[in-house]
Amino acid sequence: MSKIHMGFCAVVAICLISCSRPQDEAPVKIDAARMSAEEFNHLYKFSHPEDYPQDSVHRQEFLGEIINRKLMLLEAERMGLDRDPQFLREVQDFWQERLLKLVLQRKSEEYRSKVRVTPEEIKQYFEEHPEWFAGMTLQQSSDNIRQLLLQARQQAMMEEWLKALRTQAKITVDYSRLGIQP
Repeated sequence: MSKIHMGFCAVVAICLISCSRPQDEAPVKIDAARMSAEEFNHLYKFSHPEDYPQDSVHRQEFLGEIINRKLMLLEAERMGLDRDPQFLREVQDFWQERLLKLVLQRKSEEYRSKVRVTPEEIKQYFEEHPEWFAGMTLQQSSDNIRQLLLQARQQAMMEEWLKALRTQAKITVDYSRLGIQP
């Protein structure tokens, strides 16, 4: 399992363990933190490929990892590391990157569902750029041209969306303080 995947699993484990549950519902208790059986099963399934063994031995090893991680995280909190400015910047950076990825993914899906390319447009593009398709027939190049045109149109829609966002926002920049000459 990669370090990033393990780190993400640790964050999910923290969130799941930290959820408040009545004490009688939580089979895992680490100081004030609780984890229900449902949370454990969800995390186990999320953290392992489908073909990973589901037997008691592997589940117990995973539970040991979760407990060790939580103990280290509790110690990190006691040491004040969760309030460290560098750590908080990294969390903010991670959050922003994930949010950007999500909004771009949603917009791409939205635009992908709206964009169409006709056979006539493919033919026109093929005829306008013969040097790119030397030795190929229209039929052989159709899929590549369709993909190229779809991507160009989606990119144009994305640029229009960003342009609209810029016109809706109030943006001020003091270029001199950034060492930039406009």
